[in-house]
Amino acid sequence: MAQWLVVPGSRVSPDVGTLRRLYVDEGLSLAAMAARLGVVAQTVHNWLVAGGVPRRPSPAKFRADIDDGEIIQLYTQRGHTAVEIADQLGCSTSLVYGRRVSTFLRQISSRITVS
Repeated sequence: MAQWLVVPGSRVSPDVGTLRRLYVDEGLSLAAMAARLGVVAQTVHNWLVAGGVPRRPSPAKFRADIDDGEIIQLYTQRGHTAVEIADQLGCSTSLVYGRRVSTFLRQISSRITVS
């Protein structure tokens, strides 16, 4: 028997097996799933969370070809926005935001002294 989820403010979702197949097995993005299912990506995200479907790791962690220092330089010294940096480097804005935050946190933690 199919398991159905109801998320407030949205239509009845596909069963968890369908969500898992599209997201995990087929590797579709939230945007691709949303387009296929006729909803917005946030709705797909809500369905995945409600269904307990594990999220894939952020691609920001896997782009070794993009240097954190270059992102920080473009942001702090050249005044580029995250969208401009992403366009220039050929990556997502989430990667830019994630790398900026992680670099900032590393800098802060290196300044904290344990007494």
